[in-house]
Amino acid sequence: MPKVLVAAQTRTVEAVADVDGVWLPGVPVVSVIPSGVPTVDVRQVAAVLTSSVATVWAWHQRAGTGLSATSFRLSPATVADMPWPAGDLTAAVQACEAGDIEAGRRAADAAFGVDARTSDIFAVFMASLVTRRRT
Repeated sequence: MPKVLVAAQTRTVEAVADVDGVWLPGVPVVSVIPSGVPTVDVRQVAAVLTSSVATVWAWHQRAGTGLSATSFRLSPATVADMPWPAGDLTAAVQACEAGDIEAGRRAADAAFGVDARTSDIFAVFMASLVTRRRT
């Protein structure tokens, strides 16, 4: 069955659409199967979940619930409660399908109504979540 696989414990929301429904989760993940809204497909759900808005929302709801203070754990209920944008997701879906997750993130943020000023704030926040490797 088509679904979205979402990393269950992470610093940012990470999601991938299984359009053909053939993947089996091999690590702790949350499987999302859209239901109840026939116009929403798994590609749109994955695009929304990769947005900065989803990550900021998840941090607001679940900060520090992961294995460290710098990660969060997502439950099925948390994923189900995430906000949905009012804007068009076409550009976000196309970018994600092309493998450009950053462009997909920006397009999904725009669908949420994130303007240039807020986009800069989100960019700084998302950059702060990047794991820094010790040398």
